[in-house]
Amino acid sequence: MLELIAIFVLGFNIYSKQNDVAIVINPIKEDGRLITPRDGHLKHFMEPAPNATFKKPIVSILPETVVTYTHNSDSLNERFEYTIIKPKNTFRIVNLGDSWSYGWGVNTKDNYSEVLEDLLNNKFQCKNFKKFEVLNLAVDGYDIEFSAERFRRRGQKYNPDLVIWLIKHDDFFPQELIHPLINAKPIDKSYFENGKVVNPTHSVVEKAFEEMLNRLGKEKMIQYEISALNRFNDYYKDKLLLFLYNILPDERRALEEFIESREHTYIYMKTRNLQSNEIIQGDGHPNKIGHQIFANDLFNYITERAIIPCS
Repeated sequence: MLELIAIFVLGFNIYSKQNDVAIVINPIKEDGRLITPRDGHLKHFMEPAPNATFKKPIVSILPETVVTYTHNSDSLNERFEYTIIKPKNTFRIVNLGDSWSYGWGVNTKDNYSEVLEDLLNNKFQCKNFKKFEVLNLAVDGYDIEFSAERFRRRGQKYNPDLVIWLIKHDDFFPQELIHPLINAKPIDKSYFENGKVVNPTHSVVEKAFEEMLNRLGKEKMIQYEISALNRFNDYYKDKLLLFLYNILPDERRALEEFIESREHTYIYMKTRNLQSNEIIQGDGHPNKIGHQIFANDLFNYITERAIIPCS
């Protein structure tokens, strides 16, 4: 799990020295919570274990805070099972992203995919659809490329009518490229104490990130992830909503160029950052209130712009 523990610490320590953005630490820590598929071109891609329930204390925040994550039989952080064949009169949404979209730090029922699903079913009237489904395919620590691969493996078979993809600044850090650099370096034992991260500033991961940034440069890192978005078009051509949060101007420009080249594509830039009382103290992930805010924002955007055809 060393490879996945602190990819986003790197950005905070290195990248944010030059850019005023908040970086979130990747929370993947438990042995066995992720499994590596045997097929595919990405050697370092991992997915959550299916049919699993985790009750974990969020020690880095408040010792008494315990949350429950529930993975269904298709490894989605979900309350429900979903049929491959879409039920009649159903509008189906797939949600992609990293730990924010996964819902790290909140119970499964409280992540914004689940809240959005409830809002659509309880507060939205649409004569063309009787039911709305929002499937959460997000996974802790994913970059854009890994999210696209997750959709290829798990998402496209559900035949969604809309894909919502939360993209943040740290999703432009190519995980497939940094993992070999991590593996090639000796472990800095001062990084761990009793299995916990105690000194992220001098970690082997941070050194690997510095090397990747020096080799590629900022622009090539962005284009690497945009290429993954372009490959995403090979297996999904329907409606796509990019939900952008806390990204840099050059990253946004690259995404806007992608949008201009693709039909049925929308962009929503959340301009108001979450305030201190709306995030989990200690690691920057949204808490229950933050997920409610995101769900309400997405609900309003989708319904006000008639992205769901109801007329």
